[in-house]
Amino acid sequence: MIGRAILVFAVIAIGFGASTGRAQTTPPSGDSAVEMMFWESVRGSSDPADFRAYLEKYPNGSFAPLARNRLAALGQAQGSPQSSTPAAPARSSGSRLPSAGDTWTYRLIEPKRIDGPKQRNYTVKVFAASPSEISEEYAIEGDASGQWTHNGARDVVPVGRPLFAPYLAAFGDLPSGGTLGRVQVAEGACGSAFLCQASASVVRWETINVPAGTFDTVRVEVEHSWRPMAISGAHSAQSAGARKLTVWYSMPAKRAVKFSSRATMGQFAPIETDFELELTSYLLK
Repeated sequence: MIGRAILVFAVIAIGFGASTGRAQTTPPSGDSAVEMMFWESVRGSSDPADFRAYLEKYPNGSFAPLARNRLAALGQAQGSPQSSTPAAPARSSGSRLPSAGDTWTYRLIEPKRIDGPKQRNYTVKVFAASPSEISEEYAIEGDASGQWTHNGARDVVPVGRPLFAPYLAAFGDLPSGGTLGRVQVAEGACGSAFLCQASASVVRWETINVPAGTFDTVRVEVEHSWRPMAISGAHSAQSAGARKLTVWYSMPAKRAVKFSSRATMGQFAPIETDFELELTSYLLK
């Protein structure tokens, strides 16, 4: 009986050890295994659509950062501007900052404008750039011109039209989604006659077409509102308002390639609210 008990115990111990060994080499769970198979099927691809498909299915997946890096690299390799502007010389894929002399030309569309043409050129030229600051000259055809220095802040700035941080993606990585936190408003009317508030969030990665070509972009949406600080009554209610500003950032283009602003509330806005800027050409030194 003692010998039989020892034999039974040995068999149980062997079975437990074998089971433990299998547990230590168990393959990943079903979802992880499927994601890994998906990634392995696209990791060597040269088609940006494959990596966008992965990110749509697994926006927070284990390989999402690698997929975004591959998209950025493929965008630089394949996303040269489709315009009359001469092609820019290739530069290091690790540099997202513009250089002095880089220029962008946009088509400014103002559907509600009544005192002139509804379409004009909007041009930008960088005259100084560093990891902490980008200084530019901007001009609207037959209208405003000036200079502005961007420091990477998440802000609404008066550069001919009230725009949100045109070089935001050049200063650092954007999150894959969610809020961007507090937005500063440097627009002239805010802080003096109006109380302005704004918030921004990353919506998704998106491929868009503009006159300069097709770009893989990060889409950011800004909610911007204002109300007068001194006026009361009915006129105060009419002067309060809001708009939605959507911005599409392209890493290879080193600047936003499109802005779209539309009023969502109010009648007498202290800023220009209804316009679009679409990149028509650019030249990177």
